[in-house]
Amino acid sequence: SPEHVVVTRQGEVLLSGFGLDTLARSAGDDAAKPDPAFSYLAPEQCGGAPAQPASDIFAVGSILAELLVGEPVFLRPTLAGTREAVANHLPDAFRSKRAEIPKALDEAILFALEKAVDRRARAAELAKKLGAFMGMLEVADRIKPDQHPARLADFIRIRMPDLVDPLDPSSGPARAVA
Repeated sequence: SPEHVVVTRQGEVLLSGFGLDTLARSAGDDAAKPDPAFSYLAPEQCGGAPAQPASDIFAVGSILAELLVGEPVFLRPTLAGTREAVANHLPDAFRSKRAEIPKALDEAILFALEKAVDRRARAAELAKKLGAFMGMLEVADRIKPDQHPARLADFIRIRMPDLVDPLDPSSGPARAVA
């Protein structure tokens, strides 16, 4: 979930948490209000299957989707509703909500949110799709891999100025989206 992703000022991405509390979040009264972190679990995890690499791909897609729309895309008022949304609901193309979202980014996120675990099981495929989006950032020059986070942040600030800069919480709207 987003609170477990830390981006340093140097653009490094650090992870914390590692889903150790997943079991605790998955148990409970279906009518109860869910822990928001539950909306980042993959469909197979909602069905009781153990986490696997494809589960992480789904979580990445959920976090990227939230960055684009400003709220968790699968969170519902109840645990049962959230579980049903994760398992069965596929968001519409994000470009239908925000025309400035590049098609390559839209396609990469929808790939990561694929419900069938075997269709999103390849991290290399997601990297390739995100690479197509990153290629949009190139303007007659080759971007070195260590420059990708900064260029991506610049691109998002220019194309989607209403998003909050995670390194500058005073920017953007009052609600942080990262």
